[in-house]
Amino acid sequence: LNANSTLKYPAEFEAKHRDVDLKGEAYFDVHSDAKHPFIVHASGLDVLATGTEFNVNSYGTGTTSVTLVNGNVNVGIDGNGKHYEMVPGDYLKLHNGKVSIRKGCDTEKYCSWRNGVLLFDDDTLQEICNRLEQILHDTPRREHQRNHGSSGTQRPYPLHILH
Repeated sequence: LNANSTLKYPAEFEAKHRDVDLKGEAYFDVHSDAKHPFIVHASGLDVLATGTEFNVNSYGTGTTSVTLVNGNVNVGIDGNGKHYEMVPGDYLKLHNGKVSIRKGCDTEKYCSWRNGVLLFDDDTLQEICNRLEQILHDTPRREHQRNHGSSGTQRPYPLHILH
């Protein structure tokens, strides 16, 4: 479970399926059980898994995404009745009611937060700021300040650049 996230689940799962409600971001490693599917309800979509590893990002910002690492999942979109079968390496994004799927993506980009690392590759500055805001629960600021002598600009968060 990532920062600023909540996962609601019953004390005991029902006999037919295992339902959880997610607000925020979580990585799931689901035990294989076709008779009792695991269902994640997130903002705008439901992810049905019977044994798989996947990441769901649903911070309530108008965008919800699913990244499939292993196995298979079926993603149902609320309100339109459409379902999407995902295979490993798929990244599904629901943004303001529109679905886009990227095949063969680097799943580590979306799941590296589990190891305390955020990976950004070909992301816009706005996408990077949105991601930092989700996790840090604070809005990153750019401060403009003249640099005189040896003084510098204080960064509100540590910055590490990996190549």
